[in-house]
Amino acid sequence: MTGPGAPTCRALFVLGMHRSGTSALSGTLWRLGLDLGTNLMPPEEGSNSLGFYEHNSIVPIHEVLLRAMGSHWSDTEAFPDGWLESTAAAEARAAIQSVLDHDFPAGRTADWGMKDPRLCRFVPLWRPLLKTVQPCYILVRRDPAEVAASLEARDGMAWEAALWLWWRYMSEAERDTRGAARIFVDYDELLGDWRGLVTRISDAFAVSGLTSVALDPTGPGAMEVDRYLDPAERHHRGGRERDTRMLPEPVAAFDAVFRAAIDAPLGARDARFAELDHGGHR
Repeated sequence: MTGPGAPTCRALFVLGMHRSGTSALSGTLWRLGLDLGTNLMPPEEGSNSLGFYEHNSIVPIHEVLLRAMGSHWSDTEAFPDGWLESTAAAEARAAIQSVLDHDFPAGRTADWGMKDPRLCRFVPLWRPLLKTVQPCYILVRRDPAEVAASLEARDGMAWEAALWLWWRYMSEAERDTRGAARIFVDYDELLGDWRGLVTRISDAFAVSGLTSVALDPTGPGAMEVDRYLDPAERHHRGGRERDTRMLPEPVAAFDAVFRAAIDAPLGARDARFAELDHGGHR
């Protein structure tokens, strides 16, 4: 893809529910050279001691917009009709554009990335701002039972509410990236074979006319990633929770399609997700 107005680099968006391993994946990509901006949120003991890898100027913009809509990060309800055309959304886009102009100016040739779980719900907000880059979306799954257990422990969130929140974030991220460059991954894959996963991501986002994504699993950052991805940091493995507390049917159905999508051809997985649009959604 060349010519006037053609993208000069890729923007990799890590999309996944809170407590789903998006920080671990983003921290891995950052250690391999992906630029995540100049103002990263610091680690927080008791929540994420190894770092969030979220842009500390972007997260507050998302939070302000959520409040303007009468919502919040743990709200399981859909956004109000017409929210994208609201004054609050326009102000959020302008604020995001200012951050992008500062950290990732148009015309740069080095790939960059962005991670904030709230991005799962804000893909439509960002889309008009990405005309000079090739957006690439990494959708990260973690067993919803594990996510619910983690949110119970950290935030005291009710089990079923946490499962519906997982579904809200993941289903909107999938719906709003359909037809775009994207890849489906699993947290277990990251912990089990991060080199293989990084190679899969790089291959999935190879674009004619652009240089390869600067993510070398054999490069100087590899040893640092090995030290960073400590399995001891993982809590709330699935299985036991799922045995005693079943997933709501739409959550289970979406999760099954997502797991199948990790290895399925693009057209087949999009068709399966589209089927859920007609009866599988709450």
